[in-house]
Amino acid sequence: MRKIAISFIFISICCDKATAQDCYWQQWANYSMAVKLDVSTNRLTGLQTLKYTNDSPDTLKKVFFHLYWNAFRPGSMMDMLSRQMMDQHNSIDLFKDKVADRIGKLKADEIGYEKVSELTMDGVPQKWQTDETILEVFLTRPILPHTTVTFRDKFEAQVPLDILL
Repeated sequence: MRKIAISFIFISICCDKATAQDCYWQQWANYSMAVKLDVSTNRLTGLQTLKYTNDSPDTLKKVFFHLYWNAFRPGSMMDMLSRQMMDQHNSIDLFKDKVADRIGKLKADEIGYEKVSELTMDGVPQKWQTDETILEVFLTRPILPHTTVTFRDKFEAQVPLDILL
């Protein structure tokens, strides 16, 4: 009887572990971009196509895009953080010389930015809002589990002056 009870506990634990693996999923994205770089202004303009598959068991009502270059603007969170770190690490010359308050001193043609001017999902225009480096898209229809949609966006970006070297 004791062997049966131990075997049952062992099988229960193994089955529980095996079942947990079935819950794993990963989103899938395939990007295609047509980009033009103006080397005299460090500006990019382009069109992006993103085929996105929702492999999760959840229905998505919003999606998010990262706009990394927006961090390199005076007044951004990254600017504020670097100033705060300068105050805390005032004695570290390397930090003071390389980062400090340099973002806040960038001129308009030196800052980084990314701006989306058009955004569609399966050909339907979408509404969005930008909060610093995050573009939040409010979908006109949800993305159901295990379905694929196509996003297209038109954008402009400016590569920031290299402030870390």
